[in-house]
Amino acid sequence: MNGWFDAAWMAESLRSRSARDVVAEVYRHLQSPVYSYLHATVGSRVEAEDLTQEVFVRLHQELQRGKAIRNLRSWMFSVAHNLAMDACRRETHRGVLAEEDLVQTAGQERDLIEGERNRKMTASLQRLSPRERQCLELRAEGLRYREIADVLQVSVASVQSFLARAVSKLKEEL
Repeated sequence: MNGWFDAAWMAESLRSRSARDVVAEVYRHLQSPVYSYLHATVGSRVEAEDLTQEVFVRLHQELQRGKAIRNLRSWMFSVAHNLAMDACRRETHRGVLAEEDLVQTAGQERDLIEGERNRKMTASLQRLSPRERQCLELRAEGLRYREIADVLQVSVASVQSFLARAVSKLKEEL
């Protein structure tokens, strides 16, 4: 899978396949990590699912326009990050987040049980600064420091600093 995210892979893929087929392949590889990042950022499964779909719609639109994407994974997480920040601003503007109906399905019940087990970790993560948490979540999704810096539009040194502080704070609490 080396080189899968680079411009050469994208150019070769678009020469031999339609934008729709390329997006379908990217979806198979990146849907789960993009969704995980969005869910951790916005806190709602439903909102994260909607935003994940929007990321892939935007990828399709960019490819249809013939836009070159230098680093696909970094581009995808940048779009996801921006959509998540917009969603958070909308929710803040509207006030309190609407609670999901937690009794609808067994899957939601299972999520509640799992969530309770992770309560302490979640509480610790919430005490991190937004940038520390974002850096940690992106790193957990496998992004390199340079990619995280690109997504958050900060320097690599800032990413290193945010991650070091986050790890230090989590070590203290846990």
